[in-house]
Amino acid sequence: MTGKASCCILIPLYKQDLTADESLSLANTIIRCPDRVIFILHPPHCQKLVNQLIAWFEHPQLQSYCLPASCFSGIASYNCMLLLSDFYALFAAYEWILIVQLDALLFSANLDFFLNQAYDYWGAPFFLGIDQPLRPLRLLGGGNGGLSLRRVKPCIRILARSHWLYPAIRQFEHDSLPSQFFRAEYRALCQVFSFGGRGSVPSMFEDLFWSFIAPKIDPKFQVAPPEQAMYFAFETEPFDLRSRIGVLPFGCHGWRRHSPLFWEEEFKSNPALMFSALQASNVLRSDLNLEA
Repeated sequence: MTGKASCCILIPLYKQDLTADESLSLANTIIRCPDRVIFILHPPHCQKLVNQLIAWFEHPQLQSYCLPASCFSGIASYNCMLLLSDFYALFAAYEWILIVQLDALLFSANLDFFLNQAYDYWGAPFFLGIDQPLRPLRLLGGGNGGLSLRRVKPCIRILARSHWLYPAIRQFEHDSLPSQFFRAEYRALCQVFSFGGRGSVPSMFEDLFWSFIAPKIDPKFQVAPPEQAMYFAFETEPFDLRSRIGVLPFGCHGWRRHSPLFWEEEFKSNPALMFSALQASNVLRSDLNLEA
């Protein structure tokens, strides 16, 4: 496949209601991507809401994709789902999947630029310290999975193998926790014990796996370096990232959780950025009586 048909968009939804921020994220993604296939991934108990959303938006390629409820029972089960080759095989007809969680926003429709690059995984770059960046700030690399672009075939290829991952996990923990030897050793051992040799992937945050472990398993698997990834998305430290590139990226993840003041200032200084999505979200919530 080439062009727009080569990438589908996945929006995970696991509740029977939506908050105002989640409605905004959903409306924004659908408005920004009028000519792409969009799947709302959901458990069976959300089918009614998903049907209502599909009917309301009238997007010609907005579809329901029902998965077992066990895939959405918590953070651990969600991470497990995104570390299964069977999950990626569901979308083998596409070269790429773009995951847009409901705490992510897109600011541009120019997804093709990133699809045409040589990398296999894109996400907002991590800083040393991951969720709690250490000072002075230092880019670690990789990318957050909440808004992420993944090439399907390499993901299937890596997950279909059986590997002993301890050396790669241990190296990652020490790289991300410099001068904290014992904490890094403890975290690596915890991963090994949770892994227990039962499969190819340990119990861990899936975006850390794709960012730091997968390239050690398969050197052909290319993660967009931070110097490029910051044009794709921001998550933590948006003030720093904006100062580096001078523009907003393609999108962001966790805008309420990480530096909300930054995003409030951005939206206030550029009201047109989210105007259409905010209007649609407000009408959607009224029409569907969404109260959360």
